[in-house]
Amino acid sequence: MRPIVNGLEDQYDDRITFQYLNAVEEGQGLFQEYNLRGHPSYIILNAEGDVVWRFVGEVPRETLEEGIEESLP
Repeated sequence: MRPIVNGLEDQYDDRITFQYLNAVEEGQGLFQEYNLRGHPSYIILNAEGDVVWRFVGEVPRETLEEGIEESLP
């Protein structure tokens, strides 16, 4: 799924920040904090740090893009 996210990162780079975490190495605590149960997992946080969108598993580009668009002010 990374190529899809990379394309979205190019498209939205001036409006949002993307982070990539390996659940085993650096993201284990975040996976527990956000109750993410699988890989890949995607979450979108608003400016206040609240989860506004989440998805676990393979997701089409259009679905990710909808989540991003819905979360932008």
